[in-house]
Amino acid sequence: MTAIKTPVFSDDDILLLLAEQYNLTGKLTSLPGYCDQNLLLNTNTGQQFIVKIANSAEPRIELDMQNEAMAHLTRKELAVPHVIANQSGDLISDISAQDQQFCLRVLTFLPGQFYAQANSDGHNKALWQDLGQFIANIDIALADFQHAGAYRYLEWDLAQGYRVCMTKKQLLASNEMAVVEHFLSLYHNQTMPLLAQ
Repeated sequence: MTAIKTPVFSDDDILLLLAEQYNLTGKLTSLPGYCDQNLLLNTNTGQQFIVKIANSAEPRIELDMQNEAMAHLTRKELAVPHVIANQSGDLISDISAQDQQFCLRVLTFLPGQFYAQANSDGHNKALWQDLGQFIANIDIALADFQHAGAYRYLEWDLAQGYRVCMTKKQLLASNEMAVVEHFLSLYHNQTMPLLAQ
């Protein structure tokens, strides 16, 4: 089995791929990412796009699910990015480097500021209510969304918290282990039996 590889394509390589597959040119700026390579493309015509290169272990079905979810939310008139097709009409472009396969996508860009970058003085009740309403609207809009790629294990899923803690607790310092074991035991014995309800 091939090891998981986080993509580290050079700007020049990505710009070449974008020109060949999307007829897009411009300047790239790196964006934060957990295990994927994310970039902002400012085109020569003044447009902006998000360029995403998934890590080599990302299942294609999950990328397809993300694309379908964005399209579903767009149809429900929610302001979310959506993926654009390449020159062949595909929403995912296959690329390879260093004996690894990667998937490239280009998404529309929504202008704005990240909450994490906003001045904390601007974090007020109205802002948090607006965020809560937006998340609720997404949740409601996705209530009728179905896709095989949505049924997957993801460490960031809070429903997987117990499993993740059990696999990671050996990383704790010995003085922290007893506290964590106590709360994991409470969760296992008192909370887990009620989750299905």
